[in-house]
Amino acid sequence: MKNIARELYEDYLHSRKQLPDLENITPPLINVDDVLRAHYLISDYFSKTEEGILCGVRSPDLLYSAVSRQIVGTGNDMKYSNPLDICATLFFGLVKNHAFHDGNKRTALLILLYQLTLYGRMVKCKTPKIERLTLDVASTNFQDPEYRDLWDPQRYACSKELKEKNTDNAVRIISEFLRKNTEKRTFRYRSVTYKELISALERYGYIVETGNGSLQVYKMTKNIWGKPKKVLRAASSFHGENREVRPKRLRKLMDDLGLSEEYPNYNDFFSGDEPMSKLIAVYEGPLKRLKDK
Repeated sequence: MKNIARELYEDYLHSRKQLPDLENITPPLINVDDVLRAHYLISDYFSKTEEGILCGVRSPDLLYSAVSRQIVGTGNDMKYSNPLDICATLFFGLVKNHAFHDGNKRTALLILLYQLTLYGRMVKCKTPKIERLTLDVASTNFQDPEYRDLWDPQRYACSKELKEKNTDNAVRIISEFLRKNTEKRTFRYRSVTYKELISALERYGYIVETGNGSLQVYKMTKNIWGKPKKVLRAASSFHGENREVRPKRLRKLMDDLGLSEEYPNYNDFFSGDEPMSKLIAVYEGPLKRLKDK
């Protein structure tokens, strides 16, 4: 995020301060800050080629409403428990709620693609298809043969009861679309040395200390008096910078640091790629076209 334009980064920090994350929402569920990051990354990416981008949150209530759709339920009985249903309901909420001044469809699509990666899935259909889905959700127009047999236009009416049923039906259609057009991702293991691991951790702001056969990872925080405090976050055995980090040991270290959810493909962590930025580059075409639709 620090690589985006300074004014956008400052606006993002202000928004994040004003709009804290919801409690009890952890990856692979999407929280408020995830949506804010997606919105500002898109705004920065396309500000270089487009004019008149109006970024920022229009309605905090509608943003929280969209994010909360993932955890709708009574007690421990969640309305949506299947990963694709969760992706579908959040996507629907972000598209329809218009929580931002501009870029709602693009933000929603980026979040959908990102959440799919957190669940270990990827889109397998051609990009125009996922672009068309976004437009159909925005217009509540499910006439494409892809999902026409799932959509009952008779259920769409003005009464509150039927509108609620219509929303459920739309989420079901999106979920079925994702079942047909996504697949499980497979990751190839690339061997990593301790030297590469230490370099990557330091790049992300961690303090790494080695000695006596141990690698310790710290993060600087502040104590209750506001003074800097070094906190141990993870530890692992260490036998030299040029030795390979065993896969299970690497995965445990990333789990302990809370990095596995953000970087399901750990190669992105070592390459320094922001997962959302990488997705913007891959899906630049549909994201750009959605601006004018």
